[in-house]
Amino acid sequence: MPRIINYILLAIVCFLPLFNGGKGFGAFCAVNVLLFGLGLGVIYRLRKKDQVSLATVPQFNTWVSWFYIIVLLNLFFTVYLYATVIEWIRITGYILLYLLLSLNAGSDRKSFTSLIRQTLVLVIILSLIEAIIIIIQTLLHLVPRGTMPNENVAASYILIGLMCIVAYVFFDSESTRREKVMGRLVALVLTGALLLTHSRGILIALVAALGVLVKLKYKKWGLIAVFLAAVVILAFFPLSFFDAVFKINTPYSYRRIYIWQSAWEIIKNRPWFGWGMGNFGLAYPRFNMPGFDTVLRYGKVTRFAHNEFLQLAAELGLPALGLFLGIIRYVFKAGRDLAREKYFSWTQAAGFSALTGIIVHSLVDFNLHLPAVTFITVILGASLLFGSSASQDKACYVSAATKKVISLLMIAILAINTSFFIGHLFLTKAERGEATKAPLESVINAYQKAQWFNPLNSYHHEKLARIYTNQYQNDHNVSAGELAVSEYTLASRLNPEEASYYEDLFYLYYNLGSSLPDMETNYVLVNTHNPHLAKPTLVLAIFHLQRRNFGRAIQLLSEVINKEPNYLAAYYYLAKVYESLGDPEAARDQYEILVPKINQHLEKMAQSDYELQALKVPRLEVFTRLGILYSQERKHPQAVSMLKQALSLDPRQPEALNALAGAYFSQGKYQTALPYAREAVCLAPQNLEFKQNLDLCLQKISSSRKP
Repeated sequence: MPRIINYILLAIVCFLPLFNGGKGFGAFCAVNVLLFGLGLGVIYRLRKKDQVSLATVPQFNTWVSWFYIIVLLNLFFTVYLYATVIEWIRITGYILLYLLLSLNAGSDRKSFTSLIRQTLVLVIILSLIEAIIIIIQTLLHLVPRGTMPNENVAASYILIGLMCIVAYVFFDSESTRREKVMGRLVALVLTGALLLTHSRGILIALVAALGVLVKLKYKKWGLIAVFLAAVVILAFFPLSFFDAVFKINTPYSYRRIYIWQSAWEIIKNRPWFGWGMGNFGLAYPRFNMPGFDTVLRYGKVTRFAHNEFLQLAAELGLPALGLFLGIIRYVFKAGRDLAREKYFSWTQAAGFSALTGIIVHSLVDFNLHLPAVTFITVILGASLLFGSSASQDKACYVSAATKKVISLLMIAILAINTSFFIGHLFLTKAERGEATKAPLESVINAYQKAQWFNPLNSYHHEKLARIYTNQYQNDHNVSAGELAVSEYTLASRLNPEEASYYEDLFYLYYNLGSSLPDMETNYVLVNTHNPHLAKPTLVLAIFHLQRRNFGRAIQLLSEVINKEPNYLAAYYYLAKVYESLGDPEAARDQYEILVPKINQHLEKMAQSDYELQALKVPRLEVFTRLGILYSQERKHPQAVSMLKQALSLDPRQPEALNALAGAYFSQGKYQTALPYAREAVCLAPQNLEFKQNLDLCLQKISSSRKP
């Protein structure tokens, strides 16, 4: 049995990094089938035995048990059940992995040691493959992420492989000189790939992991060496070098500190049981802290806290965080105890240093959310625990009832997994049908079947709602609009904290021509779930502007500007309101604020559609209107400057041409004004005002020529 366990676990270790780090839903389901299928097979083989031999660390097991109890309770306190069920299955799988390793170590130590060694060798090989792919991607000017979801988690995986090969070179006394030379070359390639990922967090993790290895090898002198090396690097390399490699001061970047501040606000709101596993991204918009060095203060949201401990506290609560820290403490205590022994194998050194790097990296990234990293983390932790003096090989009595309960749990998980996977297949079919313009009925039918197999997922209702919304907008089909409202309502019942549903519903009600009180009611609902979102406030302001409720429109537009000082559309509409009120000075003030912001070209630094929409204004109209207002105030040089900017965007804009002619005319420059006046009339021959201005210009030129 230990051999079968080894083969299947090694197959999962090999499979995960090559398929997007195991992050995709298909990979998630495949791993579950292998892992829980293996668990059922083990239970089946043990059906006639009352005792099994397990490698146990009693106090550690207690901490894990209490942590899992909180995980189970979290299913009842979550704000979105589907996301929490997925994470519950994932965590249950990691605990099952730990139990399988415990059974393997207790039954056959030699087989367990072989598994750890084979796993680390496999990780080295896979890390080298990832490194080579990253180097090729860099040469091709592609994103250097290997086969992983992004550069940061790719760096975390490669770091594990790097620590494994460095530990092998440092600690394996049986390796030949050629093997050590090859090991150093591999380590060099892996280090180069780490630098190419430009991951900022990996630098600290690398220093910490190498520090542990050097300390293990050279004891206290190792710590002194690491400290001196760090001082030398900081002294001899300029800050520009670190900025170039790790992108520290990227303009308009979303800094970790803003995310961590928001995460702390999320934790304070639900400190005991959190928002539910997998729901950090749902809570984030409500508690989003402003980023003052971004294009928009609230222009960015995230699904991850970029600190695994803060995210765990936000999703599971502070008690769960305390238990998780206790679990980590026991693992590192086991590593420290092993370090004190005379014989310290390279696999143990690799495990201790790699775990250090993973945990340090998790302080600034979300590497433990990647199954490829977490799976290896559990195996490395087990290698330290079961190799320490605290570990005991214990014969445990397992009753028939216990076996039955465990079997039923795994069968239930496999059934849920299968149903969700079938739903995912129908979802994929529906999305592919949308992309290829398949008949709409077949697409809707596929989404409905996906919903049947996975009734907890609100995404299916969201997709149907968007299809019906498009039908309403394209065909003015009122029944389609009503179906869209119904689907959004169902989606929000399943996932009541998804702010985008309320936002989309708000826009849908706007398009359906809802009454003013209904619009205000829906706006309150949107504002409750995401009080920092400026676009709905702008839409409601436009709604009031169209109904000439200028006071409320000004109030709402001022709110937009208070939320987002760079929301250019708010200044534009505020200027339009003041023009409608007959207050040209107030309108001019808004245009004067707007024009310098337009000329900053903030759209070049925008990193999302939300930011691009906020920065989108009719520039030609803005320059033209401000030029006309300057002319009315007899500020003719400023008017000429503005109107020339307008004509640089569109030299055939008749209103700007006429206004520029008027500005020159008012300065007595009739000859200069004439071609602009003529061009305006040519482009808009029906405009009587333009014709009158041309006639005035011609008259002035004619009278100035008379003796």
